[in-house]
Amino acid sequence: MRQHLYNEVKAIIPLDKLEEQDQHAILAWIDSGADLCRVEKPATPPKHLVAYFVLVDGDYLLLVNHKKAQLWLPTGGHVEPAEHPYRPVLREADEELGIVAKFLIDVPLMLTSTKTVGLTAGHIDISLWYVLY
Repeated sequence: MRQHLYNEVKAIIPLDKLEEQDQHAILAWIDSGADLCRVEKPATPPKHLVAYFVLVDGDYLLLVNHKKAQLWLPTGGHVEPAEHPYRPVLREADEELGIVAKFLIDVPLMLTSTKTVGLTAGHIDISLWYVLY
């Protein structure tokens, strides 16, 4: 899974300098052998992989009230050990929205490295972003 993830992250074309810097740092993190997935709630290890998806309907996109972050965000979820990052997209689309995920493209469109805020603030989410329709 690690090599496949590395290849997918490397294939993302950064949209700006920040994403380019994040991409290099994320590739080094993946290559380091560090644990990539959360193994204990809320934040062990303190940097871990999540997958978000933007659900697009014409000119609209869906945001949900994320209770822990206390922000309006796209839907997403944590990547489990040995799980491909698109799996939480499938799971969360079903669990949180009651829909079957239909990917606009099969690979992540972008990535971010973000220090979390809200009730579980302070850890780093390495996020792969998918687009659904």
